[in-house]
Amino acid sequence: MTGTAGTWRVGILFSRSGITSVTESEHFYGTALAIEEINAGGG
Repeated sequence: MTGTAGTWRVGILFSRSGITSVTESEHFYGTALAIEEINAGGG
């Protein structure tokens, strides 16, 4: 694991363009929201 102790790097792979972007953009925003909520709660 890289980064400082206690820090996680999260990689996500969703299409942001093309035919699948319609559904995958919702997955991206849901994932980003979940990460924000986790971080706001102290990690």
